[in-house]
Amino acid sequence: MRATDIFNSILGRIQDSCLNFDIQLSPFSAIISLKKSLVKDKNGYPHLPPFVTQSHTAEDYRNLREGNKMLRDEIIYLREQNESKVKLCDTACTTNFHLDDILAKVQDAATQDSFTEAVELHYEQANIELQKALRERDANISILQCNIKTAQEVAHRLNKELIDIKAKHSDQIAVLVKEHRTEVKKWKKRFW
Repeated sequence: MRATDIFNSILGRIQDSCLNFDIQLSPFSAIISLKKSLVKDKNGYPHLPPFVTQSHTAEDYRNLREGNKMLRDEIIYLREQNESKVKLCDTACTTNFHLDDILAKVQDAATQDSFTEAVELHYEQANIELQKALRERDANISILQCNIKTAQEVAHRLNKELIDIKAKHSDQIAVLVKEHRTEVKKWKKRFW
């Protein structure tokens, strides 16, 4: 079956090539004489091979590739944003530890209750601001993770669609080749 398909494919390509050829077919073999010149019409002009029209053009594939590239770039951008948010969180944690050290030193050195209360109030305000920054960072991280997941799903779906399009395209080409062969056989029967 596979050998027959390959055999028929080669015969079809030779017959569609518009080259000068002579084929002697038997049920089990073919003897082919092929020249490097094109078939000419009555006026002496060479016939050019017809081009097969495809339902999916190279531009469609190029657009899909560009879409995939844009998604990859977006994933890289989101990862970079995520890294910057993590660095901001690390900076906030370092600042928080630094403020803890300052507060401990101030409490040890301070003898007045009012000064201690003012420092504690300042510390609490700074701590509230840092906690707010941490919550914003966590929210941004979760949003970025959702965006990355969505981008990956879209890329996966686009790749799946591209594979489906390629399969359909291959099937269509096979159908067109088969129809062409049957039409050529009909024409051969009609003229020979």
